[in-house]
Amino acid sequence: MTRPKLKFPRPLLHKRGNAYRIRWYAYEQFFEFSLGPVTQDHANHFLVAFAAALARNDDYPEEAIHEPAVKRFIALASNADPKITEDALIDKYIAHLNATLTSQWPRRVRYFLTKAQKEIGTLQTASTPQLSEFLDSVAVSISPASRNRAQISLSGFYRWLRLAGHLPKNYDPMEGISQVREPPNMNGIVIWEKAEVKKLLNAADQRRDGIAVWIAILAGLRRGEIARLRWEDVTDTCILVQKSKTGEKRQIPLSKALEVRLAKEKRTNGTVVPWPENTHGWEIAARRLVKTYLPAILPTIAKKHPEKFGWNPFRHTFASRLAQSGLSLDIIAAWLGDSPKVCKEHYARYVSKKMRDKRIDLVDP
Repeated sequence: MTRPKLKFPRPLLHKRGNAYRIRWYAYEQFFEFSLGPVTQDHANHFLVAFAAALARNDDYPEEAIHEPAVKRFIALASNADPKITEDALIDKYIAHLNATLTSQWPRRVRYFLTKAQKEIGTLQTASTPQLSEFLDSVAVSISPASRNRAQISLSGFYRWLRLAGHLPKNYDPMEGISQVREPPNMNGIVIWEKAEVKKLLNAADQRRDGIAVWIAILAGLRRGEIARLRWEDVTDTCILVQKSKTGEKRQIPLSKALEVRLAKEKRTNGTVVPWPENTHGWEIAARRLVKTYLPAILPTIAKKHPEKFGWNPFRHTFASRLAQSGLSLDIIAAWLGDSPKVCKEHYARYVSKKMRDKRIDLVDP
């Protein structure tokens, strides 16, 4: 099978002399944008901003990014003014967001930044307790979800201040503040039925990167773990995950069907799934595979159950089918790389009546 032509933007960073430039190939055309003599940290920052803008709606970069605004931000980052006021800093930051993100997000950021200014004074000397108290006040006055949005806005602003040279590189009062995580909805787990799984795998086989769906459904790997999986990590009997969400290694045995599927494309090195290795590249490719391509191939399922097209439902399907077959939930947790407590909360309901623990009958009169 030949490798498909690149259609979607995948920006990469190149250095020529003392200047950096961002290059990408999209819609069978080549694009380039020069950043000039900026530092490598600044260049990497702009690469992320470009990737976010390009991923927005598959737009051309000319439509997603206004070059003058980007150049103004580059000038600010390269020639930081220590006397600049905080209002001016926020204006500059909002201009940067307007140049790189969708129109709605900068307005939200401005709201949270100006609200923070009124409640805690200067952002440049704020402490972690002050910012934490501000985030809590946002949740009380608006909503818990807005607390996390405010945190993202503040974290991004402090990151930008450090990159622009307005704050010391080691000054990050947001470091000790974590996002509010809502308890998981145990009734909201989405899985694929056995008959649907066959259709899904057949549809995935029509794309070269469809092997990722096989690995998710039949081995339960997370999206990031699939992207990092290399052929040297695939043996005749198992898959070795070198870096999981918890930072620990783990092994998942190969099912017969997955063993046969992997053998068709087995190589000695390289990544198993042909996604771009840069962060935004593989994230974009993974999202489009399950959100755009597969629903188009399986329109009946997509119309009735659009929520099934995601990497978490694939992983839930793997675990729930094992639970239905009577496999120990502790073993399932080990293969998934989850804690036994989380695994039991999610999948105990799928243990069939036939596989129930007969010792419970000892209480019967």
